[in-house]
Amino acid sequence: MTSTWPAGGNQPPSLVEKFRAGSQQRLPLHPAEKKLLGLLIAHLCLLPWAIGTMYIWTQIASLVLAVAGFALALWPRAYTSRFTGGPEFKMTPWPKLLRFPLFWFGLVLLLYIAIQGLNPSWRYESTPTHWWLRRVKHLAWLPSGMETPFARFNAWRALIIYSSAWLVACSVWVGLTRRLSVQYLLMGLAINGCVLAIIAAAQRFAGNGKILWFVTPPPNSMGFASFIYKNHAAAYLGLMAAVALALAYWYYDRGVRRLQKSNPAGLFAFMGLFVALMVIFSFSRAAAVLILVYLVAAGGALFLLRRQQAPGTGSPVVAVTLLLVFAGFAYVALQSFEINEVMRRFDEFAEEGTKAPSVVDREMARSAGEDMLAANWLAGTGAGSFRFYFPEYVKKYPLIYDGGKSFWEHTHCDWLEIPIELGLGGVLLLLGGAGSVGLSLFRNYAWTSPLSVLILLGCAMTLAHAWVDFPFQCPAILITWTTLPVGVARWLELENQTEGR
Repeated sequence: MTSTWPAGGNQPPSLVEKFRAGSQQRLPLHPAEKKLLGLLIAHLCLLPWAIGTMYIWTQIASLVLAVAGFALALWPRAYTSRFTGGPEFKMTPWPKLLRFPLFWFGLVLLLYIAIQGLNPSWRYESTPTHWWLRRVKHLAWLPSGMETPFARFNAWRALIIYSSAWLVACSVWVGLTRRLSVQYLLMGLAINGCVLAIIAAAQRFAGNGKILWFVTPPPNSMGFASFIYKNHAAAYLGLMAAVALALAYWYYDRGVRRLQKSNPAGLFAFMGLFVALMVIFSFSRAAAVLILVYLVAAGGALFLLRRQQAPGTGSPVVAVTLLLVFAGFAYVALQSFEINEVMRRFDEFAEEGTKAPSVVDREMARSAGEDMLAANWLAGTGAGSFRFYFPEYVKKYPLIYDGGKSFWEHTHCDWLEIPIELGLGGVLLLLGGAGSVGLSLFRNYAWTSPLSVLILLGCAMTLAHAWVDFPFQCPAILITWTTLPVGVARWLELENQTEGR
């Protein structure tokens, strides 16, 4: 960011230093930042309610909101003394955006996907009863993809989804100049996640077989809450549980340091644990195991962080009381919900193990996916092409090919599917963008902040889930997951600059 500042012998202060003059009192957010924050919260909160943003119109709407947020984030702002507590200045966000490595990695990735879409090596053709791929001429020295129907999925649909995630992440980085803004963003996500979990619980009691009681799900779908696929719902709720618990501990820790008599820590802790409970009742076995592992890992991380603090800070009474209240709530919930169904599914999985039909099918699909990756690891098959090219490899496994009657849209492993589509070049761009955010987190001592540790553990939980499923094929999860590490990095940057670290 750049700003205008009166000429003089001293070096112009940074944006954070300009706000420090008024840091003794809570300064109001700039109106432009309020508008951006409201748009970001609305966008991210609408994603899960829009049926996980799996349909065309929801993905286009998400892109429109992302573009609007990006424009607001880059709009120059004039700060008066009312918003700084000190001298006036003007802020131009472009320079900060251009110094953001994720911006460049994401931009090149989008160009890479666009080239794949414009340079197809295969074309989808069909009759009323059959479809096939026909080889077409293309530039072999450029990334290539497939020309497939937009309505079914293709490179342009993938471009829309990746663009939305990239634009939202960049908007958070350059447009949120106060830690308070990031705090409100996280609060909005946590509250929205809790409301979604309440709806999921209500559907368990009084569901009519439809998503949100009025949306007819696709045939053979296994919906939960507002998602078509229960495993997607569980993965999203797991992220929201991590956000709520992170806010709970941050409020608790701040309350101890400020000797506050009350704060929202207990409320957010209860929300986080309730959302975690609903992950278990989604009947997603992988998500249920991962959320339990997350809770144990989060507890261990907080224990280690607390040991590094001064002894005697805080009282365990609040934590013990909260755990007792939640234990009572959990007991009532377990008696009311379909706990027998949950236990039955886990018992079946424990008895059958790797011989369970679903496990055998997915293992075969994974083997076919590994064959596909081995043959296409360098150039990839093109963004959005997996479901169309996968039959060439799955037909080697008759039990799951079923003579072509079974159509696998995904291989239940994003760690395979994404490299298959994007190839080595696309994967390196994704790793470069992730590495740049990771470097920012490292530079700002992310491991010392309970809030960042708990949220990043939640992001790691989604990565682990992606090894046995395809959560990142759900735009609501992909966009939210991409936003969280960037938001945490921005929080830490603002926090550490303010503290002079």
